Amino acid sequence: MVFSHTVERQRGNWLKYSLVVPARNAAGFLSTALASIHAQTLQPEAIIVGNDGSNDATAGIAASCGAVVISNQTARGPSAARNTGVHATSAELISFSDADDEWTPEHAELTVAQHAREGVVFSAGRAVRFGTESGQIPAIYDG
Repeated sequence: MVFSHTVERQRGNWLKYSLVVPARNAAGFLSTALASIHAQTLQPEAIIVGNDGSNDATAGIAASCGAVVISNQTARGPSAARNTGVHATSAELISFSDADDEWTPEHAELTVAQHAREGVVFSAGRAVRFGTESGQIPAIYDG
């Protein structure tokens, strides 16, 4: 890891982070997303799933994967689910992931290290679409 020493040196302070995942009827893919979080080289203090009025097994799957589940009784949208998750943590650094996202194993470590090294207050990642007919893996967002 390029930034491992930075994270290790400061891990005890503000570099602890919580992850917030908004989810609505995400039973078909949430466990894969959460497995990618559990595979991180830098684990979050907490994984909080904002269950946005799901009527499938989303809440049960999230809980079985070790997430704290905060449920809205009615669907209010992903922004409300994110905000619910943010209010449920006291972490100074909060990361967001969608219920159908998969992170590469070093994603959190590299991102958190960048925050420590450069004093970054916001960062965005790269989205990649898989399974295209051409076999290419085109970037959709690289910011």
